[in-house]
Amino acid sequence: MIELIFGCYGSGKTREIFSRIERDFKENKKSFLIIPDQEAVQFERQALELLGTRAQLSLEILSFSRLYNRVC
Repeated sequence: MIELIFGCYGSGKTREIFSRIERDFKENKKSFLIIPDQEAVQFERQALELLGTRAQLSLEILSFSRLYNRVC
């Protein structure tokens, strides 16, 4: 299921995203995080810090160009 999270700057969107990803990881579900190209490295670093290395096995961070390549 696709879920969109909207909110003002500083409202906790990123923390909410990572808490949902962490919950899915604990339930052995795979997660995809689709983000703009210029944010990919920042989110990958943040995911590693917040979720640890094991969670990376069930999380795929896709920029728009990576998503295109994965679909095609």
